[in-house]
Amino acid sequence: MSAFARAAEPAVLLYFALFNAAQLAFFFFAFRAARRASRERVYPDLGALFSNPLVPPVSVLVRAGPAATGVVEAATALLQMNYPRFEVVVVAEGEAALAELKAALKLAPVPPEEAVPLKTGRVRGVLGSRTYDTLTVLDKEPGGRGDALNAALNVAQHPYFLAVDAEDRLEPDALLRLVREMLEAPARPVAVGGAVRAANGGRFEKGKLAALGLGTNPWPVFQTVEAFRDVVAPAYALSGANGVMSLSGACALYERDLVVAMGGFPPASDGEDWEFLLRLHRRLRDDGEREYAVRFVPEPVCWSRLPDTLAALARRKRRRQSGLLGSLGRSRGLFFETRYGALGSFTAPFLFVFEGWGVLFEALGYVLFAASLLRGGWGFAASFFGLVVAGGAALSVAGVILGEACYPRYPSLGQLAGLAVAALAEGFCYRPLSTALRLAGTADHLRGGDPLPGAGADAPSGLH
Repeated sequence: MSAFARAAEPAVLLYFALFNAAQLAFFFFAFRAARRASRERVYPDLGALFSNPLVPPVSVLVRAGPAATGVVEAATALLQMNYPRFEVVVVAEGEAALAELKAALKLAPVPPEEAVPLKTGRVRGVLGSRTYDTLTVLDKEPGGRGDALNAALNVAQHPYFLAVDAEDRLEPDALLRLVREMLEAPARPVAVGGAVRAANGGRFEKGKLAALGLGTNPWPVFQTVEAFRDVVAPAYALSGANGVMSLSGACALYERDLVVAMGGFPPASDGEDWEFLLRLHRRLRDDGEREYAVRFVPEPVCWSRLPDTLAALARRKRRRQSGLLGSLGRSRGLFFETRYGALGSFTAPFLFVFEGWGVLFEALGYVLFAASLLRGGWGFAASFFGLVVAGGAALSVAGVILGEACYPRYPSLGQLAGLAVAALAEGFCYRPLSTALRLAGTADHLRGGDPLPGAGADAPSGLH
């Protein structure tokens, strides 16, 4: 055995042992949070919340990119959500989407806003609907997701907003569940995020989920299991400590005036969700704000189509990894700074070590594992298998249990069995692939370029 392997093997095992220990801690606190939420709900009945006069109005911003489909179906479903006061602002960046909206929803020009707080690409026109008085449509030149959302913010009328893509589908009571968490927050609620789940395999009618299925394509199923473990558990565990660093762009409610004061969304950014929430935390903390809440709750659900081909998965993984490293690199000043609370003391350093540059240890571990098997070094191979494959499978199964315990959406035994099988198999096939793709994203970051064509501002909002 080489001197390098003798030194590297204990370091790799220590890395995975610490990572698994942190994951176990996340699950412990996430299950406690779920149990506490079920006992301490101020508004257990969503019907009572619907009639509460304190419920704030919300703007739902929809970006219909140049290649968007089903825009009318998406807008109509959103306009029928179970919420007392809201508006829908659709930004149409394609001629086909705009023509479809005009034909179905009886659009007509309305006077544009005289002063807009955020600079954006050219908005060719503002239209209202004769059918729905709560619908506004912007005819805008293509400029990326962040630029489209900034244009929508310029005309949004309400104090809170949620942004989705035209391909996403919110559950009818998602806004009520997000706002319930906002009203129950112990301090000023500036952001509340929900869960994004895979629409692949499901059947939708008139923009609403009619039947849920896992489908036969394994890629979305693996991503669903991965999200339960790596997104839902840490976010829910850190929510009470204000340590949430990333909320999915497809299901998050924000305070409008704060976002406008920050200058809106980055027009084009590989790490839009990471970057945006980091900026929000830093803005509040640097201004001396300590009593605010950034929360996560797994009950509000947005259904989003996840990558179902290896090429699309590669783009998503590489974009996420490159964006995360870029965001963390630009925010090194908050590491271990107590004035940034749990975000600076724990979350950002943890992400830097384990989610960011830890991919180098993960890749090295797989190389050493293969080398150990080839030379018959069973000691390291057995330890690595136990920590990474068996330990990862146990954590993935725990993630499925957590996701279904918080908000059950897979009622049949067949679907639960499919998720369990994916959780057990993930360590053998999907996780090594994920590590390879993240390593490629790290190389993209070091080169300073976009990970792959089409993986930048126009990438879908989906799971991380």
